[in-house]
Amino acid sequence: MSFGLFVGLLVERIAAQSLRAKQVAYAAVAVAVAALAVTTVLRNHVWKDDLTLWQTNYREVPNSIRAASSLAKAYAQVNTGRSEELYKRCVEIDPTYWQAYYSLALIDRSRDKAREAEGLIRDGLEISDAEIRNSIWTNEPSMFRSRMTSALALTRLNQGDTDGAEQLYHQAISINALNPQPYTALANLYRERDPAKAIAVLQQLVAAYPGHREPLEQVATVLIEEKRYDEAINYLDQLLNLVPRDYTANLLLSRAYRGKKDCGRAGNALDAARAVALNAKEQREMQTATDELNQECGR
Repeated sequence: MSFGLFVGLLVERIAAQSLRAKQVAYAAVAVAVAALAVTTVLRNHVWKDDLTLWQTNYREVPNSIRAASSLAKAYAQVNTGRSEELYKRCVEIDPTYWQAYYSLALIDRSRDKAREAEGLIRDGLEISDAEIRNSIWTNEPSMFRSRMTSALALTRLNQGDTDGAEQLYHQAISINALNPQPYTALANLYRERDPAKAIAVLQQLVAAYPGHREPLEQVATVLIEEKRYDEAINYLDQLLNLVPRDYTANLLLSRAYRGKKDCGRAGNALDAARAVALNAKEQREMQTATDELNQECGR
């Protein structure tokens, strides 16, 4: 926009000098506008969707991590084989790009593929601290190794080694307690078989990230599932002190109070959630929560 204004002012100044200068300036601008309009039309197909955008971008800059990883992400749902190739390409371009290792661990769910991803991650863990410190993706070796260990745990999980994955997640936490990935993964691992352990892990995450929204929401959700409503309300109050008009926090608070048979507070929290519900999914959740509250409280 600034460049367009500059050109406009420049043409205006040139056109003011003489009739001939005006004709030349206007003709030049007309040609430029026509040419740019044509290139815009020709380029529009590139912006059809994420896949066509990043296919074009990757063709033009094949050594760009951003282009390769974005195209891999676009392929993840439609062509996992191509997505895998592109994430491996990211590792070739820059072995310190930890996101590619983790993404490979996520998409390679068969035992053979998971074993292959495990080998690649173990190679990545051999990268020196000096090389990691010079990386643009993370310059802290302990965080890099914690994230890579979390990815390694995921490959073990995909190979059916739950105990090995559990040990690796704990190891990832011990390497760097500020990496949220292993906490969440461990909580998901424990959630059905040992909810108390899941809650304990998420409480560790809250302690590691005081004043952060997501850990508070995660631990409150599991506490409500376990009918530990008073504890859940404590965490949700902390969350609402941070973000008073948070939709999810108010919805969870309504569920917690409903579990305590405190229909008045449950209704107030539900009204607060309704006031900030925006999209269709949230509107559906509100309808379900309202029906449940009406049924239990005769509201």
